[in-house]
Formats: sequence, C-alpha cells, structure tokens
Amino acid sequence: MPPAREPLRCTDDVHASARAHVELFLRGDIVVVPAGIGIRDGHRNGAYVSGRCRAAVWTEEPTGLVLMARPSTLGDLFATWGRPLPRAQAWLNGRRWHGPLAQLPLHDRAQVVVQEGLPLAPVHAAYTFPP
Repeated sequence: MPPAREPLRCTDDVHASARAHVELFLRGDIVVVPAGIGIRDGHRNGAYVSGRCRAAVWTEEPTGLVLMARPSTLGDLFATWGRPLPRAQAWLNGRRWHGPLAQLPLHDRAQVVVQEGLPLAPVHAAYTFPP
C-alpha cells in the first residue's frame, strides 16, 4: 500500500530553476512519468498539465522531464507523486548510483535511469533538453 500523500504545499516560486530527465523501467517495460505530478488544480491541454500551485518538484508533460524550484532528490519526486520508491538500480548521467535511491540528486540537466528487474542495455547517459 503506498504511503499516505501529504497535502501539496505550493511553492512561492512557480518557475523552474532546474530540469532533470527521469526514465523508469519495470522488468523491461517503460513506466511513464505522468504529467501533473506536484501540480494542484491543474489544467490539462492534451498531454500537458499546467497550474500555479506547484510543489518544489513537478511535471507538466509525460516525457520524464522533471522541473524543480530548488534542488531535489528522486525521493522528493516519488513522495510528491505519492508512489513508493521501487527496489531498483539507478544511474545518474550514465554512472551507476550506489547510494540510497531516495537520496539520488535531481540537479539541472541530470539524466536519471531507474530499473527494476531486467536490465536495459545500454543505459541512457544523456538527454537532449528542450530549449
């Protein structure tokens, strides 16, 4: 059972100061990081979600692009999403992460791959961020 979700606290600054790309794979299948994580009372336009009440980490599109108002971690993203962290391996910019998944930093232009089960080969080391 997933942990209870805390009420979303809106940040004072709704502009992203950093962007990271997160890819999730479960036993060889792609898991979509959905649009609207961390956005309360969002407005949907096709696959995109926008809104002024945002957590410190949020998503506006279902591409794995994660926006942050301040430095965040993978644990922050999953807590905001209301999902438990998987028992998985992770890579940050193509290098295996050996620390706790919750502490994996999401910094500007980080490329994160999280895999549970069958490995993906090769792991994506980079992502082309939109302008």
